[in-house]
Amino acid sequence: FIWLSGTIMGLSYLSTMNPGGFIRFIIILLITIYLNYNIKKLAPKKTKNNNDFVNELNNKGFALLQQGKIDKSIECYNKAIEIDLKCEEAWVSKGIILEKQAKYYEAIECFNEAIAINPKNKDALLNRGITLHEMGKYDNAIECYNTIIEISQKYEGALNDKGLALVEQGKTDKAIECYNKAIKFNPEYEEAYRNKGILYMQQGKHDEAIKYFNKSIEIDPKQWKAWIVKGIALSIQAKFDKAIECYNKVIEINPENEEVLNYKRITIAEKSKLNDK
Repeated sequence: FIWLSGTIMGLSYLSTMNPGGFIRFIIILLITIYLNYNIKKLAPKKTKNNNDFVNELNNKGFALLQQGKIDKSIECYNKAIEIDLKCEEAWVSKGIILEKQAKYYEAIECFNEAIAINPKNKDALLNRGITLHEMGKYDNAIECYNTIIEISQKYEGALNDKGLALVEQGKTDKAIECYNKAIKFNPEYEEAYRNKGILYMQQGKHDEAIKYFNKSIEIDPKQWKAWIVKGIALSIQAKFDKAIECYNKVIEINPENEEVLNYKRITIAEKSKLNDK
């Protein structure tokens, strides 16, 4: 506002100016105002930087994924990576989609890229472990989970998934230890209770299994997977009516679940056989 202060000073001399001087002063004032206005007009506007574009693309990719538009979602993540090769979020998100499509090797490449950028990226390590598990590479999967556990001692997700890998290797005692640690770190971690119950059910300890399924349901009453495995455990014990109640609950929560309809049909048939005896 230098021009304004100068103008104010100039106004104090107006009374002493002759008519010609006054006109010249007004002309200079108008030119000054005009130039100042246009300089502001021509000043560069704030533009979005690459980070803004990358964030928008990641958000858009996630939204499209929620809508089931998988190909378009991947396009967004690819564009984000083109702009910023070191965008961990885009690499991980793309990898997760590829893993769901059973494109395991491509998914691993994405997770490896994210880990190369940040060796402590827990999401990349966890999903790399999950993908390796799906590929049957349990030792490699456990390595990923162990890395996460070293980084974050209270990472219950890694402990739970390590337990699943140990079950596949027949190391059930160690698997139980992992589930127990996960529950200790997070007493509301429903999945660990459910997986522990499944392991007990596989060992023929059905009452013990049902106890953990009940805890899972207590934490999340809408967890249909817990209702299904509870129903299976009850069916094995020939508690058919209670099993059917569990299956009905699943149908209420997830009406399009064909798996539970099959379990319910089998249970009704078994109940009918028992009544005929």
